[in-house]
Amino acid sequence: MSRANGILSKLRYNAPRSVCLNVYYSIFYSHLIYGSTVWGLTSETNIRKIEKLQEKCAKILTFSNFNSDPDHAINELRLTRVR
Repeated sequence: MSRANGILSKLRYNAPRSVCLNVYYSIFYSHLIYGSTVWGLTSETNIRKIEKLQEKCAKILTFSNFNSDPDHAINELRLTRVR
């Protein structure tokens, strides 16, 4: 999933947001859903790592500062949260 963040960080300058969201859903979200059965049984620490990756992805797509509130970016994109 961190690879998807790298792809999106390069793509966001050259493609419209709708294309970036399609890439998000095809790469990042598909891994998120596929692993949800495994992550349901993991520790809180591992789930928090996944949440951080999703928050970083939302900040990348909205061109937010990395120290800004991730909830605003996730709500703006209407993404489903990990929890």
